[in-house]
Amino acid sequence: YSFNCVRSYSRLPLHSTMTSSDKYDNDTTMEEAEDYFLSKTYVSADGQPVRSVCFMNTSTVTCEETTCFKTDDVVLVLGSQGGVITTYSTTTNLIVTTFQGGHSHAITALLSFATSKFVSGCKDSMIRVFDFSSGSNSQPLTTTLVGHTNAVTSFSLIKLVASNKDPNNSTKELLLSGSWDGTAKLWDINNTTKIDCVSTMAGHENTVCVQGLIPSFLSSTTSSNSTNCLYGSAATGSAGVANGNIISEMKIRLWDIVMDGTSCTVTLRASVTDHMGPIRGLCVDLTAHTFASISNDGTIKIRDSTSGTSIMSIQHATSDDSTIPPLVLSIASLGNGNFITVTEDGCTYVWDTTDHFTPLKQRIMHPDTLWQVIPTSTSTNDFVTACHDGYVRIFSKCYERKASIEEEVKFSSQVEDAIAKKSASSRGGGPSMEEISKLPHWNNHQQMVGKSEGQVQLFQKQEGSNTFAIAAQWSSGTWIEVGQVVGGGGPKEEINGVPYDHVFPIEVDTATAGTSYLKIGYNNGDNPFVVAQNFIDQHQLDQNYLAQIADYIRQRVSEQETTPTLTSLQQEQQQIPTTTATRTFEHFPMKSYLIFDTGTERNAMNKVISKIKETNAANINSSEMQLLENLASTLCATSRYHASTISREELGLIFHFVTSWPLENVFPALDLARLIVLHPDASNIKNANYWQQVIQATLDKCNEMLIGDAKSTAVAVAIPMLSMRLFANAFKGGGSSTAIASNFDR
Repeated sequence: YSFNCVRSYSRLPLHSTMTSSDKYDNDTTMEEAEDYFLSKTYVSADGQPVRSVCFMNTSTVTCEETTCFKTDDVVLVLGSQGGVITTYSTTTNLIVTTFQGGHSHAITALLSFATSKFVSGCKDSMIRVFDFSSGSNSQPLTTTLVGHTNAVTSFSLIKLVASNKDPNNSTKELLLSGSWDGTAKLWDINNTTKIDCVSTMAGHENTVCVQGLIPSFLSSTTSSNSTNCLYGSAATGSAGVANGNIISEMKIRLWDIVMDGTSCTVTLRASVTDHMGPIRGLCVDLTAHTFASISNDGTIKIRDSTSGTSIMSIQHATSDDSTIPPLVLSIASLGNGNFITVTEDGCTYVWDTTDHFTPLKQRIMHPDTLWQVIPTSTSTNDFVTACHDGYVRIFSKCYERKASIEEEVKFSSQVEDAIAKKSASSRGGGPSMEEISKLPHWNNHQQMVGKSEGQVQLFQKQEGSNTFAIAAQWSSGTWIEVGQVVGGGGPKEEINGVPYDHVFPIEVDTATAGTSYLKIGYNNGDNPFVVAQNFIDQHQLDQNYLAQIADYIRQRVSEQETTPTLTSLQQEQQQIPTTTATRTFEHFPMKSYLIFDTGTERNAMNKVISKIKETNAANINSSEMQLLENLASTLCATSRYHASTISREELGLIFHFVTSWPLENVFPALDLARLIVLHPDASNIKNANYWQQVIQATLDKCNEMLIGDAKSTAVAVAIPMLSMRLFANAFKGGGSSTAIASNFDR
């Protein structure tokens, strides 16, 4: 079957389905709706776009702290574009812990395995393994897997069975990873002390997405005479290669896996080329014995799991103002032929592929690009979306899990605001009639008092049957009408004779041609991903640049928000050119925080301790010195951060130093504080009040330096520098991030 779906708004209930998780909720007594609605909302701790998400089941724990994982809890794990992990308890809906975990770039993949464990994939090419089995929320990084040479963007588990006749007899699991480096790798995660790569599937066309398949689909050619053999199966998809202005060779590959002891043999079973754009994701339908693939061509293809052949193809609808389908970024299976897809234009699609006439059942708009969708681990029908606006949202049909009215209204408002902003952008920046209707009336301007001299305020004004927006400026106690607000104008810059609202420079580094200097054109209202894809195709660039170019376009457009052009009412609509230039910077604004973590080396730490002894000998006694030495030893043992603790006495000592030492002697204490806040136990949410006091005390020191006379240039430099490093490190998560956020006004 092949369908080109229009935007259908028919509503039919989905079938009872199974998730890919081992944990189910088969309570059929709960009343369900026909359509999905918002159930829960979570936000990344750093406010950055959420690029990946997974659920993790926890075991029974003994920790009594309220911030620890609960017994048999289901934990939602968020990975942000800023490289921060945020974990939520779905029992309490509260943040359990946040941490950087060594990520220096966006976290592009997450997957849980075993109990209380998960892995992360990052743009730095590393795979990191985290273990919460102890029940503690201390930073749980246990090992880093090295092998890929580019971003790791896809994970799946491979179930191995002792017989290809019994798919339920799974005795072992392998981790399958896909990367921008054109390879997929198999990792033996059963040995937690040392995880080895047991096989590499090379030769893919650029970016690789991966999916484990049901072992019973193994071909007879994988049989072995060895009684120790375990069997598995997997599928991979590639992004293709650029040939001229055309992307081609996007392939689906099926693999047979045989594990004999520690030896792993991987055999290519089948290869299919039928997508017209890069393949972005795969998922398996465990109940229908099929798997699905999605692509930049806007299609979903349902495939036979033995041959990979497409048995059904569905085309996502194009928008009202475009002939190009949206880029489909992720797909999840709910079982029994039901799938959820999400797109770069912020839309969630609910599909029932058993309905061959109207498979599209529901569309749910979001405020921004959707990066991933996964099924929940506690319900047979619920699913989760990860959005570029920094939120993760769960959707359900169960009335008992429906979000509050306040949450629903907030979500609807976020979507409406995003649509209005896009609409205003497509008009060139002029306010819509809906926006104008919300402005204060000009007839009542005398009742409004300006907040500051020179403040500019928009008003709604009516002349006859015409209603429009005007700008007025607060000057000498009254509002002075400046002019009517209309969309920004001016000549458009051209590329090859084609005019654009925006033209941005792009530098591309290549191994053969060095640095190429190109220009990309963008019109208000265009889809940044579609523009980026066309640019990649035109210049035969690496497909991996897609998200980077799209983000660059969105950033530059937001920086160049059109300044309203004021039309003077006294000068017969003659345009007055704006005089305020938009300032641009090379390094700001930063989208995430910096971390200053140097200084835990033994030699560097000894220098800090020596400086304290040198400058504060009269202010520290022997017992405090012993505490200080113990603290220094803990901070230097960074490999033990997951197990070590910082005592209340040690924390209290540093607070005592910061608050009581004179200004000219306090900077070694600030240096220690910025290292302590990076320790996961010290920055625990239970210590939020402590960090609140430390940060306030540090700000007091800065203020003391400002209002007094610094006795040396060194103090004038060291105090603000070390204070800012402490503040930056406080954003790492937990109680310190809560404390720093509450002091923004200072």
